[in-house]
Amino acid sequence: MIRSHIIPKFYLKQFSFKKPNKKHYVYLYEKGKKPEDRYIKNVAYELGYFGYVLPDGTVEESMETKLAGLERDCMDVLVNAQSDLFVFTRGNRRTMAFYAGLLHARTTQRLEWNKKEWLRIHQQLDEAIKDDDYADELAHHFGVKYGQTLTRQSIRHDINALIMRSATEEQGKNNFLEELVNNANMIGEFLLDKQMRIWKAPKGTQFVTSDNPLVTFVVLPHGEFAAGFGFRQKETIAFMPISPTRCVSFGGEGRDPIDQFELKPEVMQRLNWLMMASSHQFVYAKTEDTAIQKLGDEIIGTYIYGETAFVRIGPWPDVKDFMRLFLGVAARSNKAGE
Repeated sequence: MIRSHIIPKFYLKQFSFKKPNKKHYVYLYEKGKKPEDRYIKNVAYELGYFGYVLPDGTVEESMETKLAGLERDCMDVLVNAQSDLFVFTRGNRRTMAFYAGLLHARTTQRLEWNKKEWLRIHQQLDEAIKDDDYADELAHHFGVKYGQTLTRQSIRHDINALIMRSATEEQGKNNFLEELVNNANMIGEFLLDKQMRIWKAPKGTQFVTSDNPLVTFVVLPHGEFAAGFGFRQKETIAFMPISPTRCVSFGGEGRDPIDQFELKPEVMQRLNWLMMASSHQFVYAKTEDTAIQKLGDEIIGTYIYGETAFVRIGPWPDVKDFMRLFLGVAARSNKAGE
């Protein structure tokens, strides 16, 4: 299987240093472990991560080629944005927003959440089909749709076969891959609605990045930053470091014409805290730093997608909600006055 880089090597290269062997290295920070310098080819990867699992158990890896092409289209903007002469033209804005969305859509946090939700939905479907009235509703709906006579028993048989075939982590991963580029585009469109700026690290400081390099937060009334808010919220600010000295931000108040400015040290410190707390497992930096190590031991993995970040307000929709909204099937039977 292909060595799939979850976080692209080219992105990590922007945070690297070069050794005498002319290879690029980053320092890898993991909770409870001493930081180590790692060749960028040997970090942030997983064998077959972007591979579809086929029915016979083999892995089909065409997504790897597709993503590599999308990444190449963004490389120039990623590098140019580190210059004081960089301008957020319409094309540059779109490219940067898409790239940020792409990095977010492919993270291990999102994959783990997707697999968990995939199994949860199938479990709900298994429970829902046991309801006689609901089974009758489904039989009627699909019978009319396909011009067939379906019974409660036949629809249960078909759905149980679907559950047996699809309720696996492998199929959950396939669903994650099928939606990956669509999700990247959707996130990119949300980010395009926000003001983009380049934040510069104050002298003597550095941005770190992680295995979850696009982080969101809102500014609370007392000035503190709260992480993990949705992209569509007007108040949400998102940021993505693009080198130890530069970071792209999406959002904030007003339409300030200044595209680049240097952060205050205390703000820089808060942003690195958010980046590390929002990481899934790994933080990457250009240098070895005992302060980063100590902080990482305390906060890496604090905010997890779907658990303590990006949590829906109100209950998650269940399988009956999905049937009603997307397939037109009644969520509740109309029998007996319901």
